[in-house]
Amino acid sequence: MPFLTFVEKIKVHIKEIDDQHQALINLINELHDAVINDNGDETVSIVFPELINYTMFHFFAEEEYMVKYSAPRFYEHKKEHAILIDQILKLYEQYKDGFKINLAVMDFLKDWLINHTLSLDIELGHYLLEKKVV
Repeated sequence: MPFLTFVEKIKVHIKEIDDQHQALINLINELHDAVINDNGDETVSIVFPELINYTMFHFFAEEEYMVKYSAPRFYEHKKEHAILIDQILKLYEQYKDGFKINLAVMDFLKDWLINHTLSLDIELGHYLLEKKVV
């Protein structure tokens, strides 16, 4: 059973954003699988930076939508993105210094993605759908 599943309630119904959320979920699941396997450190060293890079790519894409369509709460949304990027970059630096990515970190990533998507991303999706963006 996957650690995180892309379910209907977290879809924003904007294809590009939903596809990116699915990709983030896939990376989180791959990282989780590596974390729970005793021999997964090699995979963690590859997947964790990939997750960070894809997260930044995704946030940039969302922010482009927000700017292009004058979405409300842009600065609040962008600030949440910046906070997460800062947190995961710090985790990555700790990881490079010997900290093992553990289940608490995985729970943090999962909770952040779900909570952020259910609040600001769903709101953005509704706004974009009103603007007839698909």
